[in-house]
Amino acid sequence: MTGGISSVISMNEAPRDNTYMLAESVVCRLKKSGDEISVILPGKEISLPLMTEQAVTQIFSGARFSCRELPGLDEDEAEVLIKRFIREGIIRVC
Repeated sequence: MTGGISSVISMNEAPRDNTYMLAESVVCRLKKSGDEISVILPGKEISLPLMTEQAVTQIFSGARFSCRELPGLDEDEAEVLIKRFIREGIIRVC
């Protein structure tokens, strides 16, 4: 299996060792407001603490990344963000 389903299945296997990328069909925009950054998707808005801005920007650049490569976050914080974005269909395992 490829794409979203396999990403969700493998989410708990070794999230810190995987490489991730933006899902091909993601249509969204980012909005910074006060102490939050929001990912606005069709029918949904995900609000995140402003401390995630650099990591979110890197994810939406389209480059591949790992948990250890997300700027401004330690590995635990990056893992939480990655799992959230996998569940939302924003990113997938490469």
